[in-house]
Amino acid sequence: MSSSHEIETIGDVTVLRLHDPALMKFDNIPATTELCENFFQDSPTRKTLINFGQIEFFNSVSLGLIASLRKKAEKFGRTVGICNLNPKSIWSIQATRLHTLLDIYHDEELGLSMLRDGAELETDGPVA
Repeated sequence: MSSSHEIETIGDVTVLRLHDPALMKFDNIPATTELCENFFQDSPTRKTLINFGQIEFFNSVSLGLIASLRKKAEKFGRTVGICNLNPKSIWSIQATRLHTLLDIYHDEELGLSMLRDGAELETDGPVA
């Protein structure tokens, strides 16, 4: 486990937990993009979940990374959900309409439950 992130497989879902808010800062986006690509490539499961619980804010470049997650996951035959967004992040994602591209879950427990059950949410916003 790295101090900036943690990867854990729970049943048929692999979770990437981002622990360091600096991962989404402008200068770190290339490394974070590589981290996500490696996560999708190396995941032992088809279903993946990214937990943004420690990320406080998304700048425009990090929103670009969020926008590319689904495409990056599909490149490696994975599905992706995201969870634990704080209110500022939710606002940014809704304002840019990224919530129409990704399955967004209120918390990790709900994300795991929905992904394990094979449910695909189609929502106009984060699941409460």
